[in-house]
Amino acid sequence: MKTVFISAFQSFVSRNILNTGVLEEMKRKEAKVVILVSPLKKEYYTQIYAEENVFVESFDIKSDLSLINRKFRNFSTLLINTNIKRFHKEQMRYEGGGLLRYLFERFITATLGRITFIKKLFRFFEAVLNKQDAFGKLFEKYKPDVVFATNVYGEEDVLLMKSASIHGVKTIGMVLSWDNNTSKHLMRVVPNVLLVQNEIIKDEAIKIQNVPEGIIKIVGISHYDYYKTYLPVSRDEYFNRIGADSKKRLIVFSPAGNKFISTDWQICQILKEAFIAGTIPDDLLILIRVHPTNPSDLSKFVPDEHFLIENPGFGPEGVRDKEKELDISAMHHLIDTLHHSELVINVVSSLVIDASVLDKPIITIAFEGLEERVPFVRSVKRYLMEENMAKLLKVGGTLMATSPDDLIKKINYYLENPEADKEGRMRIVDRQCWKLDGNAKFRIANLVINDTEI
Repeated sequence: MKTVFISAFQSFVSRNILNTGVLEEMKRKEAKVVILVSPLKKEYYTQIYAEENVFVESFDIKSDLSLINRKFRNFSTLLINTNIKRFHKEQMRYEGGGLLRYLFERFITATLGRITFIKKLFRFFEAVLNKQDAFGKLFEKYKPDVVFATNVYGEEDVLLMKSASIHGVKTIGMVLSWDNNTSKHLMRVVPNVLLVQNEIIKDEAIKIQNVPEGIIKIVGISHYDYYKTYLPVSRDEYFNRIGADSKKRLIVFSPAGNKFISTDWQICQILKEAFIAGTIPDDLLILIRVHPTNPSDLSKFVPDEHFLIENPGFGPEGVRDKEKELDISAMHHLIDTLHHSELVINVVSSLVIDASVLDKPIITIAFEGLEERVPFVRSVKRYLMEENMAKLLKVGGTLMATSPDDLIKKINYYLENPEADKEGRMRIVDRQCWKLDGNAKFRIANLVINDTEI
């Protein structure tokens, strides 16, 4: 019986890994699994997952952030030269950051962030000078055979892999999300095996993160396995659940969230005024699905009978918005929502991929709401230029709305032509999901437990 440590410090690990069949497949292979979580979530995870041969342990990172670790962590953010990182530095400067610090950090990133040797040298010094055994007691207690670090850019996962190295335990790492290679920092600890979802992330890991190609395994996206097996509820049952008339046609609006922009409410207002003006059909219902970990300020918007606001995600008391969880019922509800929708309006969200998997027309907002001028660092344009969105938009599959009038025009177009851009949506699925065959969970579990591919 192999003992596996699985990190679950980032909210979406439950959705992306534990609830997708990966954990069940590990149990089927008779593995002993130890799930590592933050202290605030230990009770919740214990209630949901703990059973024979599945244990939950907590780790409080606050007590393990030494000065030297903080120094290495902070410097690692300067060694990735991408649009996302450059825009982030410009935003910090715009919000009051010092000019000298901005110029210094931009210089370091623009020079050292391009040099492979510097990245290798940084990792060498990190390994030699920043030895940490933060998880030592848990390694002694359980003596794991393998560590599955589900989020190689998470601070807890970095410390976990450092402990694994000290104790001679194999590490399987994973790039958790589609923008992590370009938006985080230099991968401070390179695992023995790196799991990625698609060729795009593999290419970024090689070219941007300087990860050896030979250790990278493409596995697909396990939470989309559900999209192959889950049978959505009936239209009447779904609309009864959300308290709406099933005769309505549903449009899903996915706001960007306060972290990114401040004009989400204005898109809602534009849609409301379109109903008043009669420029979009009156039988539409707009479901505003707020991001579960990045809420939107919609206080300036007064919804009427054409709108529903949904706030998915939950967490134990004391958990911040960014740490909220999505359980299996929330996953099913999202599939039900998309299944019964006519189209999806998106700002900057991976919901574009979900919609493409279910072949739903997608409109991407490419204007600044009702504002005439928005600083670039707080604009929609900025986020559409970041690597993950730019690569997605390049293959087609989503119409770009460039003004309020254009948004209404494209809504009406897709309502009349739902099959339009179908080939583009299939290209999104092909590029982002790699293999949408329902077997991602088996590929992940096999590589972690048996060190083999299927």
